[in-house]
Amino acid sequence: MTGPADVGRPEGSLLLYCLGIRPKGLGRAHPPSLTVSDSAEILRQARENGITPLLYHRLATVVPAPELPPAVIEYLRRVAVSSAAQSLQIGRELSQILEVFRRHGVAVVALKGAHLGNIVYGSAALRTMGDLDLMVRRDQLGLAEGLLTQLGYTPQQDPLEQVDYARHHHTRPLGKPGAVRIDLHWSIARPTAPFDVDLDGIWARAVPARLAGGEALVLSPEDLLLHLCLHASFDHQFRLGLRACWDILEAVRHHGGAIDWDELVRRAQRWGIGRYVYLTLRLVRELLAADIPLARIAALEPPGFAPEILAWARTCVFTPESEAAPVSPSMAELWTSRRLLAKLTVLRHTLYPSRVALGRIYGTSPDSTKIHLYYPLRWADLLLRYGRHAWGLWRGDHDTHDELRAVSERAALRVWLAKAV
Repeated sequence: MTGPADVGRPEGSLLLYCLGIRPKGLGRAHPPSLTVSDSAEILRQARENGITPLLYHRLATVVPAPELPPAVIEYLRRVAVSSAAQSLQIGRELSQILEVFRRHGVAVVALKGAHLGNIVYGSAALRTMGDLDLMVRRDQLGLAEGLLTQLGYTPQQDPLEQVDYARHHHTRPLGKPGAVRIDLHWSIARPTAPFDVDLDGIWARAVPARLAGGEALVLSPEDLLLHLCLHASFDHQFRLGLRACWDILEAVRHHGGAIDWDELVRRAQRWGIGRYVYLTLRLVRELLAADIPLARIAALEPPGFAPEILAWARTCVFTPESEAAPVSPSMAELWTSRRLLAKLTVLRHTLYPSRVALGRIYGTSPDSTKIHLYYPLRWADLLLRYGRHAWGLWRGDHDTHDELRAVSERAALRVWLAKAV
């Protein structure tokens, strides 16, 4: 959440200032004076957003820059050096994979970080990556997975995972000790998504590129922006934070006049993704001052689009969800609902979940004769986890109310994104 020193400032304002973005109200001529808590908050947000190496780079190149304590600058430098070393390792892995794919006739499109870091950002060290996203044609998926297996990669199992990869747009993640995880895609969107991506067109428009010394394809400028918008909004509801927005900023900067905005709009309309693209581009334009022409994308604006939707999205960027959050979505809905019936409905579902839901929570069979004994345990768990915070809400605790607002806005944005296109 926003730190004490940020009270009265838009969320993320100081981090944006350090990145060279000048939010209204902070002035342009003189950097703001930073307290110790400001510096700590900037570092926390940079870590959570996955942009610490980028922050170090921007502090060294943006004028005027705020003065951070030497210890903070040294920390940022060490992280940037570590990121550069990691990017070299990932580059070696990517080069090896691309060469194996080339020898066996597997066409591959490098997605997201593999494309952005090597080409769009101009330095892979500036764009951190937790995995390599590579897309192959669906009829070559088995061959590609087999080749990765020969390189030592194996499917990664997670006992808590609930993803049905048979209905997903990439295989189960592949990994090996000391190597980055591989997400092997056959599409850029789940087949169950409420829109229709033109996959054949994406392949036809993909362009050759040199990545880490290897040969691959990358998305055309318009397809790249559409994919980044979908990934940020539809796939993750902006939970990926500022990095996903910065990706779009860098893509717009890199491709500049080569972007055919009219074609981008037409393609978004044909795919049925206009609301996701419009919201994301508006957010990036207003948050990062990206050169995105509003008049050219106006045809994508959904009916009834309101400024509060942008505010919800900004909240999602700068206040990531946490399992340890003091306010649960149910608590937020209970607290903000105005109708008594709505409050009672939320309370009933929270205190008396279905047998199936209760069994899933406590890892037991819903058909067990003892399943009802878990209801008192459920009540005790809720009391221990949220009782103190519920009391804080009642007493008007500032931090708890901030979290309540964030949870409510994240929920409101999910509802808006889920509306029929």
